[in-house]
Amino acid sequence: MDRNHGFTLLELLIAIFIFGILGTAITNMYIKNTRIHTAQTQVVNTQMNLRAIADYLAMEIRMAGFHNQMPPAEALASGTPVPGMTTATESQFRFTMHDEAAGNLRDLDIRLRPADDANNDGIADTGNANLCIQFSGAGGYQTIAEDIQAIAFAYGYDANGNGAVDVYTTTTGTTEIIWAIPDPAGSGNWMRLDANGDGLINTDDDTDSDGTINLVNTGTAVDVDDIRAVRLTLLGTSDYPDQEFTNATAYCVGRHIIAPNDNIRRRILTAIIQCRNMGG
Repeated sequence: MDRNHGFTLLELLIAIFIFGILGTAITNMYIKNTRIHTAQTQVVNTQMNLRAIADYLAMEIRMAGFHNQMPPAEALASGTPVPGMTTATESQFRFTMHDEAAGNLRDLDIRLRPADDANNDGIADTGNANLCIQFSGAGGYQTIAEDIQAIAFAYGYDANGNGAVDVYTTTTGTTEIIWAIPDPAGSGNWMRLDANGDGLINTDDDTDSDGTINLVNTGTAVDVDDIRAVRLTLLGTSDYPDQEFTNATAYCVGRHIIAPNDNIRRRILTAIIQCRNMGG
């Protein structure tokens, strides 16, 4: 009997079929792992970008109202301008400080680039935007970050002058800082973001589901010199869309609820910044 006849056609077909299944499984596993790695990398990069931005802005904002020449009372008595807040809206924060190196006052403005946010609501007109700062006497806006879809500022204030940030009692009986913005409708009062009074600022505060939080009028007139803390919220986007992913998350950025329903991954970050040079 001849035992050197080799493989039959059927045996070859079976072998090809088995290797085909194994090859397909390995390829699919590789593609899946690559997609997971890419997604994780995008999320991590976006989160790191937001953290770096928040750290930088916190460093600058903490200097709001800084002076090294004379105490505020003496400055007022002599007619010298006292550094402090100049613009505090939900989408733009502008303040002055004393620049020790230059020996004069420096004005710093933070907002999305005007070309990316024409109506200055803190949300990129299309896709994402550049986050910018502008120093007085240093030309136009300078980009400090890209891939930012939205930015929001809210403020903690000391309206009664007792040296502590004003608080309110929540529905659960705890006390929380009143995070507020100037009334967009123009009443001149601070408007609290926590509409339902549960101590949180989230999508639940959009009680009529119209895409914006239902603000609560505090009855306290806005005075930017009363600001003692800033609540900064940033919504960042990944560099590229992922066609295998659908983002159905609703993000609360200030008073705006952003529900993209697209293929872009996002991360949101909120930072609380104490204005340690205000109220001195």
